[in-house]
Amino acid sequence: MSSRSLPTANEGVPQAIMQAMACGLAVVTTGVGAIREAARDGVTALMVRPRDAEALAAAISLLRDDPAQRARLGAAAAAEARTRFSRDAMLDRVEAVFQSVVDGSRVAPA
Repeated sequence: MSSRSLPTANEGVPQAIMQAMACGLAVVTTGVGAIREAARDGVTALMVRPRDAEALAAAISLLRDDPAQRARLGAAAAAEARTRFSRDAMLDRVEAVFQSVVDGSRVAPA
């Protein structure tokens, strides 16, 4: 089974999720911190409530038992990662932040 689980109650920048998505892995996670900015429930990941072991187990079991769902989430995650987390996308966002400082304006978050 190709999937990744990050059942955390507190998360800043979800590097492990972004890396798993870039590898095309289906992700099970909680929607805390910046995770909701990286993954979308039911589209690129399965999100469960924090500290809910039963929901976590159910989501992992779902992916274990449903290879089509696992493949769909993994493919969507990989496409999202290529679009939003690639080196070029990240460099464009950093450049926009620097340019906003030069221009004295604010950049909307990506």
